Amino acid sequence: FLKYSADLYDLTNDGYFEQGLDNWQGFAKHYGLFKFFQFDLFRTMHQGVASHLQTRYFRDIFDFFIKYVGSSAYRAPAFMNAMPTIQFRYDLWYVDGGLYHIALGLKRLMEELGIKVNLNAEVSEVRRENGRVTGLVANGTFHAADIIVSNMEVIPAYEKLLREDKTFIASLEKKLEPTCSGLVIELGLDCQYPQLAHHNFFFSGHQKEHFAKVFERYELPDDPTIYLVAASKTDPTVAPAGCDCLKILPHIPHIDDAHPLTREDYAKLKERILAKLERMGLKDLRKHVVFEHFWTPLDIRAQYNSNKGSIYGVVSDRWKNLAFKAPKQSTLYPNLFFVGGSVNPGGGMPMVVLCGQNVAKKVAAWDQ
Repeated sequence: FLKYSADLYDLTNDGYFEQGLDNWQGFAKHYGLFKFFQFDLFRTMHQGVASHLQTRYFRDIFDFFIKYVGSSAYRAPAFMNAMPTIQFRYDLWYVDGGLYHIALGLKRLMEELGIKVNLNAEVSEVRRENGRVTGLVANGTFHAADIIVSNMEVIPAYEKLLREDKTFIASLEKKLEPTCSGLVIELGLDCQYPQLAHHNFFFSGHQKEHFAKVFERYELPDDPTIYLVAASKTDPTVAPAGCDCLKILPHIPHIDDAHPLTREDYAKLKERILAKLERMGLKDLRKHVVFEHFWTPLDIRAQYNSNKGSIYGVVSDRWKNLAFKAPKQSTLYPNLFFVGGSVNPGGGMPMVVLCGQNVAKKVAAWDQ
C-alpha cells in the first residue's frame, strides 16, 4: 500500500503541486495519455485502500487521511491516496507558540519588504470594466488596481464582491461543492490526561455511515470520528502547569440553506461528542472545563466568508470534479487571481501556502 501511495504522490507532485496544473486537460497534456491513466482514475479512494488492506480498522485509518481535504473516502478519487506519503515522507510540523506565529512571521517579512497592509478594511466590492477588474472598495474608499488577488473563496467572491448573475454562480456550484464544515470546540482544563498524544483520533464505530451522513445526506453524524489536539504534549507554554488546552474538531456537513440547522442542534452534538470522549477514556472531561470556546459552521461562515461554512474549500469528488478545484486565474477576468482552499491544490495550511506561491509565479509570468 505504501508503495502504491508513493507512486501516486510522485506522479501527482510533478504536475499538480509543482506546476500548479488546474484542470484535467492540463493534466492530460502534461503527463500524456499513458501516465494520465496511472492516477488510478476508475476507483474511489476507499476502493484503492480496500484493495491493499484487509482489516476494517486499517481501512478506516487510511480512509481517514481524507480528513486533510474535508471530503469522503467513498467519493474522492483514488489518487488522493497520495496523502499518507506526504505525511510519512515530510512528517508533521509544529510552529513554536502555535500556528498563529506563521502569520506573525509573514507580517515581519512584509514589514522588511516595505509592503503596506491595511487592517480592519473589509473589501465590500470589486469593480470591473471592459472584461477586467479595475480595483476594489474597502471602508467606502475605492482603490485602483492592475491585478487583484482574492483570498475569499471563489463562489462567495463572484457572488458578493463581483455580483455575477445567478446562472454563472449556479454553474460553479454544480461542480465546486463546498467541503464539510466542522464543530470547533476549544477547552481549557484544570487537569491533564497523560494518555493523550499531540494528535489524537477517536474513530467512529461505523465510518462508512459517518461519511454517508455528512457528505451525502448532510446530516449531523450520530457517532463522528473526532480529531483532538493536545498541543501541550509538544509545547508546554500553551497552558499553565498542571493544566491543558484541547482543540476538538469533528467533521460535520456544510450549511444547507434549504434545511438549516440551529445553534441548539450544534450544541446538542457538542454534548454527544464530549460524552463520547469521556466514554473513550477522558474521564470526567466536562467537570474539568474552566474555559470553553465553541464555533459552529454559522460562525465560520460569518468570520471567513467561506462558502456555506466550509473549512477546506471545495470538496474532492470523483464524479463532480475529479478533485479539481477552481482555477487560480479567473475565467472571466484575466487580471483577477484566487488563492486559498477553493482553488487548486486545495485546503489546509501547507496547500494554501503552496497555492500562494504558485499564484505569485503565475502573476510574475503573466503576459498582460
